[in-house]
Amino acid sequence: MLSLLLSVASCGDKEYGDAMNEAQLMNDIEVNVGSSLPLAVGMDFVLDYKPVPENVTNPEITLTSSDENVVSVSQDGRVTAKMIGKAYINLSQSTAFETLKTIEVQVMPVATAIELENVELFEGTNKKVIVNVTPSDGYNVFDWKSDNEEVATVADDGTITGKKPGTANISVSSQDGSQLTATAVVTVKEVIPIDKGTDEDKRVVGNGLPKFTMSVTHTFRYKNLDLNLYFRGNLGYQIYDVHDLYYGLQDAAPNTNVLESAYKENREITTGKNVHSSYFVHNGDFMKLDVATLGYTWNINNKWVEKARFYITGRNLFTISGYHRGLDKDAYCVNGMEPGLPYSKNGYYPSSRQFLFGIQLNF
Repeated sequence: MLSLLLSVASCGDKEYGDAMNEAQLMNDIEVNVGSSLPLAVGMDFVLDYKPVPENVTNPEITLTSSDENVVSVSQDGRVTAKMIGKAYINLSQSTAFETLKTIEVQVMPVATAIELENVELFEGTNKKVIVNVTPSDGYNVFDWKSDNEEVATVADDGTITGKKPGTANISVSSQDGSQLTATAVVTVKEVIPIDKGTDEDKRVVGNGLPKFTMSVTHTFRYKNLDLNLYFRGNLGYQIYDVHDLYYGLQDAAPNTNVLESAYKENREITTGKNVHSSYFVHNGDFMKLDVATLGYTWNINNKWVEKARFYITGRNLFTISGYHRGLDKDAYCVNGMEPGLPYSKNGYYPSSRQFLFGIQLNF
């Protein structure tokens, strides 16, 4: 008799080796510039880039230019500006087609001249300096330097900060290989507390008499409709907002109602009540639609009435002005006695907007 011996092995008892690691995908590319890169014709710039995350399965990155005639790029990251124009550098994972980073490259003409103007500012304040470049669309990225940072410092964008009273020389040099430089003298003035100012510290800060006073009337007619518009205004003068001085500060007289500006626009001013300052001097230019009348004439032609005209008139409808706070511009004198000041600090009643309806009958 034959006997058959069967041996059965379970798949679970078999060893297949280590499991395959999961592929790590590239989801971004880190570059040493932002989304835009200004260059001058002939300039080179080397991009420093790396994949994100760094432990990607396929870390190779491909760089391409949208216009090789304007900007070329090598696979080691060297960008070369060839001619004036705009192109895009695209960075993508070599094993994929999706662009993960795009850099806009603007190629400008090489600057032929640069100029700076002297600057004055007060200690503790900032002022941004603009470099005048020739040609006007020339390369405008510069290196900045101050020869006396105890008096004034300068940031990479040309913003000067006054540190203490004195003078300093601010120099700027081009980065486009033209080796152009320019220098300006920065004068930092002392800040004098308003309650310690003297007559010698006073300056002329405005003119309360308008250089131009104007008015114009327009009349339009179409069939039975008629429209009359009357504009008037003043140009070329300043006003002194006395109401904001007395009622727009938190440090007003005791038991005095103050304006909203005391806790909004003027919230940083907590001392120095009723101290006159150029802070309250504002541009007074305005143009007002003072009167507008719209009418309709109805021809009746009976034995009692020949025609009737119905009309509506509006006064003080709107004012175009760069300074919207304070009272109506009509509240401020434009004569030679107290120009630029309101007729009354306390007694002025704001002008109202009025509407009139009427009918004219011709018999």
